[in-house]
Amino acid sequence: MEVSLALRRAYFKKLNGNITLDGDTIPVFDAYALPEDVTYPYMLLSSQVNVQRGVKCNTKMYNSTILVDIVTGDIDPIGREQSEVIANKIETLVYPDNDTDLDLTDDGWEIGHTQREQDFDSSQRSDVYYIFRKLIRYEHLISKTK
Repeated sequence: MEVSLALRRAYFKKLNGNITLDGDTIPVFDAYALPEDVTYPYMLLSSQVNVQRGVKCNTKMYNSTILVDIVTGDIDPIGREQSEVIANKIETLVYPDNDTDLDLTDDGWEIGHTQREQDFDSSQRSDVYYIFRKLIRYEHLISKTK
């Protein structure tokens, strides 16, 4: 399986149905493949970059990044706090303090290292909503296992 697909599948498996805010489950979508009736907040798995580091002992290794985009919207300007609460919950699943990495072994890959590469906040006001987005990029060192 291609490394970016394996990583994205692992993120969906880990995040989908496991992030809540005020008792509501926050849905996760692939890039901008949103249903028309989606409500705020939600998460997007956005751009990915894979850079091959080389081959060692017939094992391919990649530095792979994925962007998690948290999108909130409300008639009150409360989105920053909502996005930070959601980001903290994502962090505990994707990059927990116990150094347990995402499991890609079913797809023939293994994560050797994870780090939070960067995050970025963005806000805007539409006619009705205050929109706030928190974009978090995680970097993973991934190697082929099969």
